Amino acid sequence: VVLSQQESTIPKSHRDVTDLRMTWSAAMMGWVAAEVGEEIALANSTAWDLHETCQIHHIASGFQCDYAREVLDCHSSTSVEYLEFAYCDLPNAQWAVYTFFSMWIAYLFLNLVLVLDSRVVPNINTIAKSVGMSDSLAGVTLLAFGNGAADVFSACAAVSASDQGATLAISGLIGGGLFVVTIVTGVLAVKFQPTVSVKRIGRDAGGYFFAIAAVGLIVYLFGSISLLHSGILLGLYVLYVLYVAFSERQDAVEARKMNKDKRGTLASQGNEMFEVDVEDSIAVASTEGMPLMGDGGSTSPIPTWECPHDGSWEMTYYRLRAVLLRTCEDDWEDKSNTTKAIVFVQAPLHALLLLTTPWMQFGDPMLTWDRNHHVLTTFFMCPFFTLIFVSDAFYASEVITLPPLLLACIIGAVLAFFVRMTTSVQDPPRFQWLFSLVGFVIALTWIYAISDEIVAVLRTSGIMMAISPALIGMTVLGIGNGMCDLVANYLMARAGYPSIAVAAIYAGPMFNLLVGLGLAGIAGNTKYEHALEVTSHLQLYIGMIFVLMTLLIGVIYSVNGRFVKSHGICFFTVYGLFLMITCALYA
Repeated sequence: VVLSQQESTIPKSHRDVTDLRMTWSAAMMGWVAAEVGEEIALANSTAWDLHETCQIHHIASGFQCDYAREVLDCHSSTSVEYLEFAYCDLPNAQWAVYTFFSMWIAYLFLNLVLVLDSRVVPNINTIAKSVGMSDSLAGVTLLAFGNGAADVFSACAAVSASDQGATLAISGLIGGGLFVVTIVTGVLAVKFQPTVSVKRIGRDAGGYFFAIAAVGLIVYLFGSISLLHSGILLGLYVLYVLYVAFSERQDAVEARKMNKDKRGTLASQGNEMFEVDVEDSIAVASTEGMPLMGDGGSTSPIPTWECPHDGSWEMTYYRLRAVLLRTCEDDWEDKSNTTKAIVFVQAPLHALLLLTTPWMQFGDPMLTWDRNHHVLTTFFMCPFFTLIFVSDAFYASEVITLPPLLLACIIGAVLAFFVRMTTSVQDPPRFQWLFSLVGFVIALTWIYAISDEIVAVLRTSGIMMAISPALIGMTVLGIGNGMCDLVANYLMARAGYPSIAVAAIYAGPMFNLLVGLGLAGIAGNTKYEHALEVTSHLQLYIGMIFVLMTLLIGVIYSVNGRFVKSHGICFFTVYGLFLMITCALYA
């Protein structure tokens, strides 16, 4: 205004300079206003909710590290913050992150198989035989839990990681079940051509069919898993166990009656040789198709000792070293390079298993009894439990003046002293089955810890790639969980029980689905105090349809009394078709 009033008194040349200065000043003010507005907008864009669902791919690259650290849903359920590692430590090397994740998952799965094969199955066999449990009942309870522990704990870990984890849990269980009923069945059909019983296949496949249908209805009608739904799923499995026990009892009664009738008929004919053959065939028929337990029980050789222990720690050291290097049966030089590599990779966890997890051989406990070794495992198992389940194990609290880890060491020392004083070098204790029970529980704890890490890595990978939890569970997590069943069932079939392995294909996944989802639902409802929401994805329903279709195909093929190579190729084709459809939907 002042300039306009004095314009007439200012020379023309001076007015031109003044106009230029005013134009420049206005431009500078506009630029400053734009910069300030942009900063304000950017500040507003970083004002995220700490309780929102983790969607880090929607955040600007410069703020992804802060987002991963601050948003609670981005945090891992384990002590390792994988998302923070990816976006804070290696923000510009995503290829290195995915390479590390792939190698880490492979390592975890390899150790998962080690725990299952060397500790879970042998200890279950000893427990079942010690208490006089029938093979069928042990198969659908103890050993099914042993084989399915990874799946069950993976479901619980998925729910514990996030209140949205129920979708990942269900998808993983459905995907794992589909992998087992297709790939595992196909491998056994191609490799062993097992004899199957249409009655038992129909029973187990029918039970799994009903379980899939029940879960599908719950997800479709309610869209969530409540405490009531969890209780219903657990109740269904209990009913299935009771039905199996009753069915096997009826089969045993009929077998004895048939045996008695045959004895009378053949004795009147004087054909004793034929009588023996009939008895053998009846004995085989009575055990064929049991879910998981055979005469040997274990799917892998248990380390045993032929020479008696002299009580020295030196002999204990040489025994444990032989177990660690797996030189009980052959020398290290005779092993293949692949076997040596596997032994080397599994050595760290295997050493910890030797120190924390006991095992016993049923029938002749002297084969696995070592007082010094069992004293060590008794001492270390208490600190191990403390480190796994107590978050502040190294610090004292207001209630307990001693650190929990120190208290656990004291308790472990007392128990180890008791074992040392109440046992002898040559004679195992009468409570030997208790070591198998403790070893079984500790092995399941190891499986829980490993499964928790696997779920955390897979969930992190899904968040980074913006993949739906249903797709991750149906493919990666399902295949990973199914690999444990593949190894266990293959080793069972190779040990001479292919029909038992086939029956486990249907009984195992049903246990995983009903018990795994039931326990995960109870844990999630208790933790979050509300029903767990399940997002309905098309991949989830497609997976259920493929499982139901494969069960029907298995029952149809079992009419022939044997699975052959052509059946195995058909199962492979079904799973390949499922992967093609799933990947096409994601693309």
